[in-house]
Amino acid sequence: MAVDKSIVISVDAQTLGQGYIVKPSKVKFDNNDTGADVLLKVLKQNKIKNEYLGSPKMGFYLQGLKSVDTGKINIPKSISNMKPYQTGENSYIYPPNNKSKNDFYPDLYEFSYGKMSGWMYCVNGEYLGYSLSDYIPKDNDVLEVRFTCFGYGADLGAMEGDDNNLNIVRKCRLVGIVGKINENTKKYFNIDGVREIYNEAQVVLDNFEAGQEEIDAIYKKLYELIKWIVDTYGISKKEAISSIINKVEKL
Repeated sequence: MAVDKSIVISVDAQTLGQGYIVKPSKVKFDNNDTGADVLLKVLKQNKIKNEYLGSPKMGFYLQGLKSVDTGKINIPKSISNMKPYQTGENSYIYPPNNKSKNDFYPDLYEFSYGKMSGWMYCVNGEYLGYSLSDYIPKDNDVLEVRFTCFGYGADLGAMEGDDNNLNIVRKCRLVGIVGKINENTKKYFNIDGVREIYNEAQVVLDNFEAGQEEIDAIYKKLYELIKWIVDTYGISKKEAISSIINKVEKL
C-alpha cells in the first residue's frame, strides 16, 4: 500500500510588504514529481495563472505570476536601507521604495521592480543553486517560493558572499507547522488554545523583519501546545493531529 507523502509550500511577496500569495499549505506529491510539479499544482489549486521557461521536468524557471500584485507596496526598512549596487563609473542600482512602480502590473514577474528582481525558492530554509525542476521533494519538506525585489536574492539572505546580503532568519519550521494546521483549520481550531496561538504565529510569519528569537518562541509555543494535546488526550486526538508534529522539528 502506497504511503501518502506531502510537503508544505508557500508563495510570498513579503519583500514588497504584500505578505503571502499562497499561504503555507500541505500538498501531496507523487514519486515522480519535481518541485516545479508541486508548485504548478498549488498555483492551479489557487487559480493563479503563471508563465515559465523550460518544463516541470527540466530547466524550469518561473518568470511570473498573473494578477497577484496588489499595487500597494511597503518595502521593509531593512531592504530600503540596503546599499546600491554600482554598475558603472557613475551608474548605480538602488533598492525599490514605496513609490516604485511595477512595470508589469498587476502581474508579478522577473524585472517587475527592477533588473535585480524575480522569483527564488528555498527548501527547509536553504536556497538551492539549481532549477526547481531538479529539486526532488521529500516527505515533510518545506518549500518557500519567494519574490526578491533587490540584489538577486540578497534581500532574502540568499546571496552568501555578497556584502549586501541581509541576515534573514529561518522561518521554515514555523511555516511547516502552520501549513499543516491550514490543511484543516476547522478541526484544529476546535481544540482549545490552538486558534489563539495560530493567530500569533501568523502575525510573526507576516512580519518580514521578525527576529529568530521571536520566530523560535512562537514555534515552540505552538509545537508544545499540540504535543500536550497528543499526550493528554491519547490515541483519538493523536490520530487527528499527530501529522502536525511529525518530523517538523528536524528542519
